[in-house]
Amino acid sequence: MSGIAGRLILLVSQPRAGSTLLQRMLGRHPDVHTCSERWIALHPCFALREGLWTPYGHDLARRATMDLLRELPEGEAAYWEAVRRLLGHLYERELAVSGRRRLLDKTPRYYFILPELRRLFPEARVLLLIRHPLAVLASVLDTWVGTSDAADIVGFWHDLFSAPVLMRKAMAERDDHTSIVRYEELVSQPGDVIGSVSRWLDLGQGPDLVEYGADGSAPWRFGDSGTAFQQTRPMADRAHRWPEVLRRHPLWHALGAVYLDRLGDDVLRALGYDVGETRDLLGAEAVEESARRAAAALLTEPPSPDVMRRAAAAAHERASRLDQAAAERLAIIEEQRSAIAAFEAAVAGRDAEIARLQHALDEATAMPAGDRDKTAVPPVWRSVARPKP
Repeated sequence: MSGIAGRLILLVSQPRAGSTLLQRMLGRHPDVHTCSERWIALHPCFALREGLWTPYGHDLARRATMDLLRELPEGEAAYWEAVRRLLGHLYERELAVSGRRRLLDKTPRYYFILPELRRLFPEARVLLLIRHPLAVLASVLDTWVGTSDAADIVGFWHDLFSAPVLMRKAMAERDDHTSIVRYEELVSQPGDVIGSVSRWLDLGQGPDLVEYGADGSAPWRFGDSGTAFQQTRPMADRAHRWPEVLRRHPLWHALGAVYLDRLGDDVLRALGYDVGETRDLLGAEAVEESARRAAAALLTEPPSPDVMRRAAAAAHERASRLDQAAAERLAIIEEQRSAIAAFEAAVAGRDAEIARLQHALDEATAMPAGDRDKTAVPPVWRSVARPKP
């Protein structure tokens, strides 16, 4: 078993569920190393799955790999042992470079591969972060899609439909190495929740993890680069703002109603949310019929490979724009830091000059009157040291 297994923490959720917030809070602990999102386990864990499309021909590659594994005495187990060593080596190297004791890999889309990750690292601690699916939808629309590109919502079909089902399954099958964290509780009772999580992870004493933004870190490339870095601590009002967000636009409102219907009452209940209360908060009965038809056309299930490829291209373009915006923000931050450093240096220099002059004045005024002209009193102070008659 890889030496990393007992030191590895995996944080899994739907995207836009608040995982960056929890990651930043835990990352404040001096024993925990974490940064951005890794995604490193997705490729090898998908390699033996059927029905995937890639430019090089995934199905052919899978068949060739299976032919190889059939020739080995261990069979498919040989592949998973190789993957365990690969990921274990990379995780161990990252942890060694960081100089810390525990490694937190926060990658929301690990919801696809939770069974494989449990097989690879059975001793790892897994945090399942649960947020109301309609809050996730509202955040996806507000952050990634917008009003002019509503058709891009199809690119997040798996995040909206597959993720809740797979998270529900993981919750039902959890063992002692898996813990559930609820976003709504995290932002409303941050001290209690993060304290409980820290104890479950066996983290020692550390700084206040609630005030996670005290270090002034710059946004990471992946994950939430907005609220989680703009605020310094969890904000309780974030938990219940999704109805207001979805009602901003008729199509968003309709997408919420259609999503709720197609996700299913059983899934929502299994995740811990009340169906009737959700419908009342959304105001599902007030959705415009024309908007509902448009939303139903967008949330077809599941999208075809061609649609997903187009959505992936749109996502790539959107990611490029976000990267550019992030680079511009970082440049502004660096300029501000340089300006602050220059200002602080100027203030320090001014304070030093004032102290020098004050010292000279103190020495001059302390001497007998006849000796004052013999001292090197700065000219600016001579009128003070010896008033004119």
